[in-house]
Amino acid sequence: MIARTLPICLLALASLAAAEPPRTVERPAREAAPVPHVGPPVYCEVEIDDRHVAFRFTGEQSTLLRWLRTPDERAAAGDAEPELLAPPLTPAQITDLRTRIIAFFAAHNRLTVDDQPFDWTLGDIGIPPDEVTGYGVPALTFTLSAPRSSAPRSIGVIWEVYDRLVYFEKERLPMLFKAFGDAQLVFLSPDEPGFVWHASSMVPPEPPLVVEVKAAPPPEWTLPLVSLGAGALVLVMIPLVLLRAVGHATFGIALLVLGGVAWFGRHAWVERVPDPFAEPVVVPSEPEALALFEQLHRNIYRAFDARSEQEIYRLLAKSVTGNLLDELYGEVFESLVMRGEGGAVCKVEGYRKVSGSVNLDPERGPWDDIPEVLADRPRFDVQWAWEVRGVVSHWGHEHRRLNRYEATYIVVHDGEAWRIADVDVLEHERIDSPRPGDVREEDQASAGADASTGAGGEPGDGR
Repeated sequence: MIARTLPICLLALASLAAAEPPRTVERPAREAAPVPHVGPPVYCEVEIDDRHVAFRFTGEQSTLLRWLRTPDERAAAGDAEPELLAPPLTPAQITDLRTRIIAFFAAHNRLTVDDQPFDWTLGDIGIPPDEVTGYGVPALTFTLSAPRSSAPRSIGVIWEVYDRLVYFEKERLPMLFKAFGDAQLVFLSPDEPGFVWHASSMVPPEPPLVVEVKAAPPPEWTLPLVSLGAGALVLVMIPLVLLRAVGHATFGIALLVLGGVAWFGRHAWVERVPDPFAEPVVVPSEPEALALFEQLHRNIYRAFDARSEQEIYRLLAKSVTGNLLDELYGEVFESLVMRGEGGAVCKVEGYRKVSGSVNLDPERGPWDDIPEVLADRPRFDVQWAWEVRGVVSHWGHEHRRLNRYEATYIVVHDGEAWRIADVDVLEHERIDSPRPGDVREEDQASAGADASTGAGGEPGDGR
């Protein structure tokens, strides 16, 4: 479901169908220090749109199962570690967890939507695989959700339980609010247990600006019709003068009058028509082709700023041919959602062209994966290298990522505009900032911020 899984951010154009698989290199800026896992003991992601609100909790079983003990079990167990659950959960285990989670939220914490208690339904109870959470220890996840007929104006949270919830040496619960293609990370703590998210803090983005790249217009003829009409009358009168049907004096006067009309009326009625002898579309010069392609390439990133799958497809169609739409959408969507990293939110901070070259007269061969109908259309090939910088928000923290790419493209004119018709990714290199858990000073400062520093929201009691 696009609204559930695509919090807009194009981090990069991922590996598309290629003759050879692209070489992927993952290289952290420096080695990460050994840590039990990459995220906090427990974190919550709040998904917000005009159809639903969902609180998705994920955390270590050792922490969550302690929270879910009954008062009698807590008294009897003391500090003993809970017995961990192994996947897959049995129906009996799911039923028991359901009862415990409902009782836990009835006794602790408070969630509100538009100043009213959040009337949620419990679902998605399970043990996520480690490649989803990155924890490295047994985890547990569950979701509190409710349908909506419109986007909420505010969401309030009061969190009261901080047992075993130590993150960056302080007791805190990270909460990541995802709405309108953006993400906002805040931390709740015993000193600041409440936070109120407001819809105004994440304003729906303006529709992305994606325009078709039209070919340069063909040469035109400018026709001053008044002047041409006066000239035509002069030509008609010449035979009449030769036949003595019109006297020389009359012809002289008419010539002066029509000459004046032609001169003073040359701008009065002007028509422009295409040059019938010019080629309708010509391959641009090398500088023009590079500028043209860069606009097409940036259009791909801008298209994924749209809020719906239908709108993304519509915008992509302005820059790529129909044969590439599904493939490109699937590949870029997967890179945006980053399923292998727990559905990470990626927000692009910058795009930079590294290098580019163009071949204005490429050889056409069987390796060209373009529609037959476009085979004889004007085209040029581009070799392009670029970088994309972004912020990745997942597992209760944020870090920066740099992706470098190199690819070859085929650009054709389909009769309406220039579009990308084929792509072959040659190289993809991903460079991360220090991995989660490898704490830098700026990460410490970010993690040290409590709910009162959350941009766009405000600390409060959730009421």
